[in-house]
Amino acid sequence: MKKIAIITLFYHNYNYGGVLQAYALQKEIEKLGYNCDVISMDRQTMKMFVPEAKNKNNSYKNNFITFLTSLKNRIKNKLNSLLCINELKKKIKKFDFFIEKNIRKTAIVYTSDTISQLINKYDLFITGSDQVFSPISGRAETFLSFVPDEKGKISYAASIGADSITDEYGRFMKSFLKRFDVVSVREKGAKTIIDNLMGKDICKVVLDPTLLYQESWTNLAFPVNGITAESYVLLYFLGESDNEWNRAYSYAKTTGLKILNIPYNKMQQSY
Repeated sequence: MKKIAIITLFYHNYNYGGVLQAYALQKEIEKLGYNCDVISMDRQTMKMFVPEAKNKNNSYKNNFITFLTSLKNRIKNKLNSLLCINELKKKIKKFDFFIEKNIRKTAIVYTSDTISQLINKYDLFITGSDQVFSPISGRAETFLSFVPDEKGKISYAASIGADSITDEYGRFMKSFLKRFDVVSVREKGAKTIIDNLMGKDICKVVLDPTLLYQESWTNLAFPVNGITAESYVLLYFLGESDNEWNRAYSYAKTTGLKILNIPYNKMQQSY
């Protein structure tokens, strides 16, 4: 029986969509009769795509701005973590419980130095879903750079996470995508970008694994304390957006409904 490896943004990524898409894709592949593992891959050991500096002066300036922005975010996240440490611990514990119970993952956590060890363990490699092609969250490894030509390489419902890319990032993507046997994405915009980049129609738009999943999600669900069957407005935002929040508050006020928020990171549970 063929063995398949899923490369995705999974390890230590306590994100609902990230975990559920990994679960769903694994289940659907197993239903086809294959053995399938989600690879525990430490992206922190892997190099991000870094644009080339246009000139020396801009390089110093951009590096300084990047440093200040990173420092600001680290301080902000640290303060938020200290304020919400107990809530975060509970969240991580629940994520870990779900993963251990429902997802077959590799016990070994692979790094940039060790990920090539997977080559002889699997017959086919699939990258996706999630933003594995993103200039921010993607890595050469999520483009299956470590997989030799003789091994099968597929992207399933991959996302770029942007409406456009730079020429430089396009060259970076193209160097890897030309080695894929099958390329599929989950957004029409991503298909347009890739087809234009490759100069031909090579990309398919497919369902995200969470929508592809044939079973009922209610089999995994259970009641949450404090939430009743009454109607409410459910929010789940990956970042801070005043426009979306204002629209949600306006809708809730108009309809008289309570707002419940699923926190992405360090936000309060409900309002």
